[in-house]
Amino acid sequence: MERRVRSMVTKRKPRGERTPPVAPPPRPSSRDFPLLREKVADRASYTCEYCQTPEQASFAPHQVDHIVSVKHGGDSGIDNLAFACTLCNRRKGSDLSSLDPETDQLVPLFHPRRDQWHEHFKFNGGELVGLTPSGRATIHLLRLNHPHRVQERLVRFGWRWTREEGPPNA
Repeated sequence: MERRVRSMVTKRKPRGERTPPVAPPPRPSSRDFPLLREKVADRASYTCEYCQTPEQASFAPHQVDHIVSVKHGGDSGIDNLAFACTLCNRRKGSDLSSLDPETDQLVPLFHPRRDQWHEHFKFNGGELVGLTPSGRATIHLLRLNHPHRVQERLVRFGWRWTREEGPPNA
């Protein structure tokens, strides 16, 4: 009996009975993309939904980010798309979670469709402060408090200084 169970478990399907590959979700056509981008940007008030940088203050146009990437089963529907600056989109990649730097626990990243930004983040001068494990993990993974990003925010908020002086104490 034991031999029979093992042989049933290790049997492979004959070549003709292979499972067909699952088709990826449909992507918007290049004809529809400008309208979709406009909807996503308008919903976000033309501001990165992760770091809050306005597109107008950025050197590169913001991008449409798949919150759950296509490779993880996400679709290209409006509810799975976020407006993101180039740096946030590139650093987030297809990640869905990261380690909270305070607890070393794996936690989900900030999700712009499900989460409220002000519940997870706050500004302290030019720095972002994570108020939740997801907020802290997102700040860490996206490097939102890199000195150049902090300086960029301070300048945007109206603070001026020279490189030699460094930023004022906030």
